[in-house]
Amino acid sequence: MAATTYEHPLNERIRTLLRLESLFRRTHTALQEDSVWHSEVALHGLLNILELLSRSDLKSDVLKELERHQVTLSQLHNAPGVDQVRLDSTLTRLEGVRQALNESPSPLGQEVRELELVNTLMQKNSVIGGVCGFDLPLYQHWLSSPGPQRQDQLINWYQKLMPIAEAGSLLLSLLRESSDMHTCMAESGFFQQNLDSNIPFQLIRVTIDSELTCFPEISAGKHRFTVRFMQPRRNERPLQIDRNVDFNLCCCAL
Repeated sequence: MAATTYEHPLNERIRTLLRLESLFRRTHTALQEDSVWHSEVALHGLLNILELLSRSDLKSDVLKELERHQVTLSQLHNAPGVDQVRLDSTLTRLEGVRQALNESPSPLGQEVRELELVNTLMQKNSVIGGVCGFDLPLYQHWLSSPGPQRQDQLINWYQKLMPIAEAGSLLLSLLRESSDMHTCMAESGFFQQNLDSNIPFQLIRVTIDSELTCFPEISAGKHRFTVRFMQPRRNERPLQIDRNVDFNLCCCAL
């Protein structure tokens, strides 16, 4: 059965990491080709990543999270039922990612941001349609350069951002694997569950059969969350369905 998973972050740090994950994935895909269109998509992806990184002290927050996970997982050594080989592998990866991020220049992405082309484009990126060749001859000149040359430059800039990309990816991976999926039913398209305030929940994941014609709309507060299954309608707002829906639920905490 093909399945689709929908995620809802429960704090700002996880929300930012999910946004970065999406941007890095999109940029990585565009870097696989050297056409002008792919170069534009990849460059705009990098600009958005740099803009997101400039809004918060993400490096410090992520380093603290990596260190917290190292301490927590280290306490599981010799614990019964724990896969020690997998535990050691995870701890080794955590340390490697932490060191790489700690040694990366601050603020994150500054080395790329200081490039003349990137800096010029970032000043225009907030304007709708502002990144255009007629307004930025330097950009048009860069787009007219050989495709492989543009691709090599973009890959080089992208790789300079890898420490935060790999750190965020590891944290999200550990979080997603922290809890098991449970089968639930939304009666008449509605489901609600309380959240234990003593457990640091950070992410809600809802997985449904991809063949279903509805989608889950997740909302959450400090003490509970709700899932409403909505039916898309042409030219009208989606409407909550009136039938029962089986789905898999995972409330992730780490």
